[in-house]
Amino acid sequence: MQRFIPFLCLFLVISSFSSAQSALEITAHFQKTPLSKVFSKLQGKYPLTFSYDNDLVQGIVVQADFIKQPLKFVLQSILTEQGLDYELVDQQYILIKRLRTPAIPKEVPIPTTTFCGRVLNENTGEPLQGAVVALSSGLYGMVTNHEGKFHFSSTFMPNDTLFISYLGYQSVKIPVLHAGASPCRDVYLSQSIQWMKEVEVRDFATDMLNFDTLSNAVAFRPERIPILPGWGEPDVSRLLLLLPGVNNTDEGVGNLSVRGGTPDQNLILWDKIPIYHTGHFFGLYDAINPYVVQKVDFFGGNFSANYGGRTASVIDIAAKPQFNDGKWHGTAGFNLLHAYGFLEAPVIRNKVQLMFACRRSYSDLMQSNTYQNLFNQVFQNGRVMSEREGHNPRDSTVKWQPNFFYFDINAKFLWDISRKHQLSASLYQGKDQLDYYYRYSDVDYFFASKDRLSTENLGFSTQYAGQWSKKLKLDYSLATSRFQNYYSYTYGWDRTRPKEYFHRQFNKLEDVTVKLNHRFEFSAKANLSFGYQFSHYAHQIRFRDIALGDPQRGNRYRDSTASGLHTLFVESRIHFRQNWLLQVGLRGNYYQAHQHFYSEPRLLLQWAIPESSWRIQASFGQYYQFLFQSLQWNSVGVGAPFWQASGLGIPAQHTWQRALGVQYDKPGLYLRVEAYLKKLNGLASETLRLKPEQENPYSFDGTSRARGIDVLLRKTWHPYSFWMSYSLSKVTQRFPGLNFNAAFPSQRDVRHNLRLVNMYTLHNFDFSLNFNYRSGQPYTAPDTIFQVECSDCVNGYTQKLGYQRLNTKRLNEVIRLDFAVNWKWRHPGWEARIGLSIYNLLNRVNILDKDFVLDLPPINRPQIGSLREINRRAAGLTPNLVVQIRF
Repeated sequence: MQRFIPFLCLFLVISSFSSAQSALEITAHFQKTPLSKVFSKLQGKYPLTFSYDNDLVQGIVVQADFIKQPLKFVLQSILTEQGLDYELVDQQYILIKRLRTPAIPKEVPIPTTTFCGRVLNENTGEPLQGAVVALSSGLYGMVTNHEGKFHFSSTFMPNDTLFISYLGYQSVKIPVLHAGASPCRDVYLSQSIQWMKEVEVRDFATDMLNFDTLSNAVAFRPERIPILPGWGEPDVSRLLLLLPGVNNTDEGVGNLSVRGGTPDQNLILWDKIPIYHTGHFFGLYDAINPYVVQKVDFFGGNFSANYGGRTASVIDIAAKPQFNDGKWHGTAGFNLLHAYGFLEAPVIRNKVQLMFACRRSYSDLMQSNTYQNLFNQVFQNGRVMSEREGHNPRDSTVKWQPNFFYFDINAKFLWDISRKHQLSASLYQGKDQLDYYYRYSDVDYFFASKDRLSTENLGFSTQYAGQWSKKLKLDYSLATSRFQNYYSYTYGWDRTRPKEYFHRQFNKLEDVTVKLNHRFEFSAKANLSFGYQFSHYAHQIRFRDIALGDPQRGNRYRDSTASGLHTLFVESRIHFRQNWLLQVGLRGNYYQAHQHFYSEPRLLLQWAIPESSWRIQASFGQYYQFLFQSLQWNSVGVGAPFWQASGLGIPAQHTWQRALGVQYDKPGLYLRVEAYLKKLNGLASETLRLKPEQENPYSFDGTSRARGIDVLLRKTWHPYSFWMSYSLSKVTQRFPGLNFNAAFPSQRDVRHNLRLVNMYTLHNFDFSLNFNYRSGQPYTAPDTIFQVECSDCVNGYTQKLGYQRLNTKRLNEVIRLDFAVNWKWRHPGWEARIGLSIYNLLNRVNILDKDFVLDLPPINRPQIGSLREINRRAAGLTPNLVVQIRF
């Protein structure tokens, strides 16, 4: 119960405050007071914020006395007689507007007519979701869907107009006699700039993510969320961890598991650039700068035939900039790990835009307590931490010097050639590097070692988007991505030659991808997508172990593969019988290294229950993957896995997925429940060893099976937002020759995963509190201790641990409470933000991994060992501070 008390207290406080706001009573006296000063006095005395046009209140004075009167009565009393009205947005923000009387139709309606079309951004051609389309007579109205489309049937008056509006854009009026008589049309809205007192009205749960009920996607807008609980910034991957079916067993973000899949089964695209280095700080921090992200589309299950090459999920990230008010915009800030800057510059107003951003850690210059906590979590079971135990800063015999940093750079050029054609170019670079030096030197003994671990991803893309006619759209792109992973280790016992032995590992993956995508709109209810895609993959892996005194001796291993992947895809989406949606797709792949053709059918069927907010959806898909990761070994204990491409003797991974779900969606409430079943073939076992005689160090005959139920509930009570995500799942694997040929739980088999997300806003403060629970993951304990021959041992033998049954035990559950508070201060032209976040608020000890070591005496004594347990713990209570300025 003690663990739930903080969460319960916050909920009670929020509930009581919300109730108090709804019952706000006003006591005020106004003697011929200008209306603008009335608003100022009310703002200063009560938790209210007014937004209005100065021309509306010019010359209006108020003569009134109120004693403990409801807010609604006060506003009506001082506004109605002046021809004004108000809108109470969320018990705090009040918008003043003109009083409008509803139009009363005086003519006989004309029989039912169908109206349809799309609402688009005039500058970019992008669809505007949520635009209001209504008849001026008030007989009917609706909002556009995610494609900017509207379609309805209604009667209308002869003098009616079709009124189309969208926040921040100039409204359009079309006579209905013209709108109804023509086919479905495209309506373009231009942006409108209105200078008013700034009012920010937010519902975190709806602003930060939206659910596309038609494409199975979750759309994130990171700039619309407050400080992320426990971490300090709107980290894209940590946002995904708030969704059901997304898990991480090491508390990092570089190894996301989606519905039991492995991290390499997730396709991450940044402006079409495939990202292979996914996590800074050895997976703890997202490698994608959140401040350059415009939108994130996440597909956690069966996804469109437009995407391929992965079997678990797609994370499609669109980068800034966007055309705005023609001014320079920027952001600068820091937290306790790194500093960052972002600049958005208009070269030609509404024509050419540039963006540049950079982010770099300063841990190699200054190390905060937050950095030390995370550093300890990452390195606690490796050689770095074990050697630190003997390090005394005042002792000159020992030198212990780890030096670590990371950085990323983003740049983009955007050219709006015309209203229907756009060209862009994007650059991404991310890098992590660790340099570790250790030396022990006294009169009798000397040892020195040097480690370097470097992981880097460099990518470039260019994109063209054009609308060649009202029905045909093109999206062409060229992207290249290069991933490099390097590790070296030198050591020696000779003072005159401290580098006696040298170990080197090197991995490189190059990816060049061309996509020619087309979309043809037959009508508002039917479209066809088709295209051609080509990818060229090339990887290299090199290992070397040598004695520098004798370079001819030692171990060497080399592996390389280069292959092209040709893909044709076609997909059709049809709405029929008003409430049914059918999406059928086929993706065909020809992989040159295998000289084989792979087909991937996709199917989605959805039924919207008439006159309700319920939808039932079923989907099926097959997927092939030609890239995979393998473990990198080093004595430091950390490092990014190696990327490899399938080649001769290395098959493609094959997955089929089925899902059946139901969802309920209406303003303020969203519920989704989905059951799924996945089966994967061609899974690789990670058995890489440095043996010259071993030609193929992998086994590719493994299978995996995942099944589960994902539940997501989102509810909003202004100004409080809450959502719950829960996953019940089971993931098993099977490899011939392992575990007596029986299936065993996967390392990512987390049976229960629950997250409770709470967000609340009060004036300029944002509060968030997240509760995280997941059941313990499996681990393998030794079955036996057996004897092996040892010619140097006193008894001729020594002992080793034996493992036969895999993952038969489980760690304890992981429970964590994260908290964050964010304060914003606005000034005309710029904004300041200060945030405090606390990871693991309860300072609970959570075990992430468990290893076993057999401690043996020296070889001149009988070899009888004792079993020792090594636990890898998550970081304890870890605060983080964020300071930011935006202009």
